[in-house]
Amino acid sequence: MRAFVAGLAVVPLVLAGCASVSSGTPVAGGVVSSTGGGGTSTGAGPTAVPTHGGAPELTTQLLTLADMPTGWTVDNSNSDDNSSAPSCFQHSDGLAASIHAERSFVAPDSIPAVDQSISYYETSGRAESTYADGVAIFDKCKDVSFTSDDGTKITGRMGRTSFPKKGNRSVAYRLDFAAQGITLGMYILVVQKGAEVETVLYIDFGVPSLDQFTTLANKAVAKMPA
Repeated sequence: MRAFVAGLAVVPLVLAGCASVSSGTPVAGGVVSSTGGGGTSTGAGPTAVPTHGGAPELTTQLLTLADMPTGWTVDNSNSDDNSSAPSCFQHSDGLAASIHAERSFVAPDSIPAVDQSISYYETSGRAESTYADGVAIFDKCKDVSFTSDDGTKITGRMGRTSFPKKGNRSVAYRLDFAAQGITLGMYILVVQKGAEVETVLYIDFGVPSLDQFTTLANKAVAKMPA
């Protein structure tokens, strides 16, 4: 079961910038923060460490435990390996951002789970271009079946779903996966606002709660700069 979910964890990294994640450092608090200047920040304490060159401190925009349902915890089991990702999600290093942060949370039984990723591209033009390139990748991914590293064959389908517009531009997707008699559903919201691109992913058994996803996504987007 855990391998099944872990194999899906790479999906939001397509638009978060896979290369930036692999160059970041997993730290306490469930955050990966990567900067062009080589610094990292956890965002776990009351004071966040600046990134560089006037860029926003992305960790201050991440969801916290206070935003989560009762009993949820930070998930520190971060993985930057996309070797078992659906083939159409691989080789997306061209979308990498030099400044990136993410945080994940899980319910008491490790699912449902939510992942938030934010990437900073210095200008709104670069963010818009990266958003467009990433959405083009997602739109081509209809069949997202793949085989996980442990050999589990996972079948999956993906498509756009209706969701209110957020930021300068946004799009939402619904994904459905099945393996070994288990079905998982996933919602993904992708938002470009100013020089940032953010993804929020929500996953659960069967049909995930659209209301819960909407609540968490709205909280995440509200933390983005005005």
